[in-house]
Amino acid sequence: MAVTLALFFIGHSPHAWATVLSRGDLFFTGIMSDNPDQFSFAMTVDVDASTEVYFTDNGWFAGGGFRSSENTVRWNSDAPITAGTVVSIETGGGATTGSLTGNVPLLSSVGDQLIAYQSPNQGVDVNVVAALQNNGAWDENATSSNTSAQPFAGFFSLALTPERDNWQYQGPREFADIASLQAGLLDLSNWTGDNSRLVPDISKLTVPEPSSGLLLLVASLLWVVRIGTRCHAQG
Repeated sequence: MAVTLALFFIGHSPHAWATVLSRGDLFFTGIMSDNPDQFSFAMTVDVDASTEVYFTDNGWFAGGGFRSSENTVRWNSDAPITAGTVVSIETGGGATTGSLTGNVPLLSSVGDQLIAYQSPNQGVDVNVVAALQNNGAWDENATSSNTSAQPFAGFFSLALTPERDNWQYQGPREFADIASLQAGLLDLSNWTGDNSRLVPDISKLTVPEPSSGLLLLVASLLWVVRIGTRCHAQG
């Protein structure tokens, strides 16, 4: 019970070697479809070693699941990384942090999408954590290599409009809290789009540390559960 409660508060996978991400834990910060193809993303949570995320430019069907025939690459953190770290992945250039397995998405200059998910299964039952499209508004369905339905409705799937070959987040790098960080990364006014390649910015984002009060609360709850478990065992 103590282990279960600890995992609930920390937000990690039951496996000690990986972090299970939720929507809002990973955000795209750039997409470049002019040679060399490149994209970047930021973590808003600390990530354990051996955490894996898949990135694909396959579109998402309106009824669920991926359209096939495009590329998918698996990123592995390799070591723990801290919240606010920005990772860049480039065709032929690898990742600035972690390692890659598979084929890096080849991004079309007439519009494409990137979808981040966990699980090697490219069916309906995948954990999609972030999505980005530089082809204007999300499409009704994935009917070509340039189109995609919105993988999930709501806040964390961003459509960059109008269509531009290259987009880069160029807003603030420091935030008062997690909510303002998330809002800033999804605010189109903080993004710059151009049909000429932009200079990727992979400088770290400043993410606030949990308050000492919250850490004390978690520690206190775990202590209570530990004592209760001992008493139960002795009884």
